[in-house]
Amino acid sequence: MEDSGIHYVTSAVQDESHPGTDEKQPTSGFTRTIIEDGEAVSAKQKHTVLIVDDEMPVLMALRRAFASEDFEVLTTEHAAEALEVMAETDVTLVISDYRMPGLTGIEFLRTIMDDYPDTIRMMLTSYAETKEMVSAIEQGVLYKFVAKPWNDDDLRISVKLALRQHDLLAENKELRRIAGRKGSKPSDSKRSSDIDTTTLGGILVGKGLLLPAQLDMVEKFRQQRDTILAKALVDLGMIGEQALIRIIQDESKADLAILDEDVIDTELSTLLPRETCEVGCIVPVRLEDNNLQIAMADPLDLSRIEYICFATRKNVTPLLAAVSQIEAAIRYMYGDPGLGIDGTSNAIDFVESIDDIDVLLDEEELHTLEQVMSTSGSPPAVLIVNAIISEAIRAEASDIHIEPKPRHTLVRYRINGLLQDRTKIPGNLHLTTISRLKILAKMDISERRVPQDGRITVKAGPKLVDIRVSSMPTINGEKIVCRLLNKNAAVRQIDEIGIRGKSLERLKNII
Repeated sequence: MEDSGIHYVTSAVQDESHPGTDEKQPTSGFTRTIIEDGEAVSAKQKHTVLIVDDEMPVLMALRRAFASEDFEVLTTEHAAEALEVMAETDVTLVISDYRMPGLTGIEFLRTIMDDYPDTIRMMLTSYAETKEMVSAIEQGVLYKFVAKPWNDDDLRISVKLALRQHDLLAENKELRRIAGRKGSKPSDSKRSSDIDTTTLGGILVGKGLLLPAQLDMVEKFRQQRDTILAKALVDLGMIGEQALIRIIQDESKADLAILDEDVIDTELSTLLPRETCEVGCIVPVRLEDNNLQIAMADPLDLSRIEYICFATRKNVTPLLAAVSQIEAAIRYMYGDPGLGIDGTSNAIDFVESIDDIDVLLDEEELHTLEQVMSTSGSPPAVLIVNAIISEAIRAEASDIHIEPKPRHTLVRYRINGLLQDRTKIPGNLHLTTISRLKILAKMDISERRVPQDGRITVKAGPKLVDIRVSSMPTINGEKIVCRLLNKNAAVRQIDEIGIRGKSLERLKNII
């Protein structure tokens, strides 16, 4: 029989509710239970992923990547045949190649968006079409794009997060339909229509525990304090901590974390910087094989979970814990404020605000970047960043360039106008190093697709240095450029800047 180009691969596990039968039931999807007119109505939705790529080796590799997953996988080599499959099958997620004969990937996904708006759309591409991809994301055509060659673990994580987002959107769509049928106040409906009901704030507004105006106030407070909504609500006394935990657990179905000294593995502090944990109110708890358990105050924050997956390159299981418990666990794992894990002084992790100083460097305790990288294991991002900055200040560099390469990250200093290669950082430390710099510069660590700017104030001995930080996305990851400005440097006279003789006279005449 001639191959039609459409290939079906189904992965399913036996339904444990019927152990005595041979029939296998897919366990993917979600069970939605809604109380309608006093009766519980349950609906089971099965996930189906459609992969479209004109290269058979790519399809075979993707089949192997998803072989152990419990959702149905369909593959086809042509966009036209994929549209036929879409017409006959309820597809949850589409993964399309960028360059295909006939319809391009963007054109194909745009058609899917118009005809099947509830289907999640992802792009798989080996081309550096960053601008087109970002534009497609901004237009809503694309949920996410993944570059070839891909990492199987990262791709599986992205697909699982996309399917989870589909579940939440479907459930909230059904809840809005029921709420609309029962009627709501016109004044509240317009104000609430702009609130994302899949987030914690939207859920609290939907339950009537917060007014939209109160949520706006809490959001402003949260942004000023650079913290998460759950912590802001507790700090403001808007809702009790235990009541908030019950609400989040009901919505997220996350298990409760046990945070005590016997459970927490302090060696996991190398996976995430302390600032990342404090800002996001998270703490790594346990690592088994490649599965990382993270205690979170808000497991509904899918973007933060996705960031942790990519930053640690682990499969992340979110657990729920109270804000106060997580803060205590962070102090235990990273040491008391002002102390390292071993109890020695570590003024870099925690310093009091001195004229808005972000980093305080003690020159007697600093190591060179080569010394930090030569230590056994993976050095913390805090030490790497401090060593990079301190060496640049000692060398009187004007700029620091941190450039990701395919296998490593190159650190270069601009000294006397010339860029000089300084050292190489292993590629697996790039994300944590960049995240540490972005946190210090008060930049958005979850956004890696657009350029950002920030600033850091550093005190190194008697020197006070202002660092202007710029990030730029590249095909290998984010590139960071830092401009160092010595606030203590005196203003030079015109004849002290290196211009001599007739050139100096001409410059004075021009002035």
